Amino acid sequence: RRLMLLVHQAQDSDQVANVHDLRLTHMGGTPLVSFHCIIDGELSLAAAHEIATDMERRLRTCAPKLDRILIHTDPSALIVMPEGN
Repeated sequence: RRLMLLVHQAQDSDQVANVHDLRLTHMGGTPLVSFHCIIDGELSLAAAHEIATDMERRLRTCAPKLDRILIHTDPSALIVMPEGN
């Protein structure tokens, strides 16, 4: 629960949406966090990478003991919304 709060604090709400599939595991005794988030599918790969890097930097500031952070950026163009929404 605390980790989800930290991730939401680290996200740039203007560019990142729907943080999901949050997982905290340990590899060799060191913590690893991974999650998916949705970003604008029209952005370049470089821009998407920069958003994820900024988010990782903010998360490391909030939780410096995290050894590894894996952020999977899902482009919004791949998300199919049900009709009527």
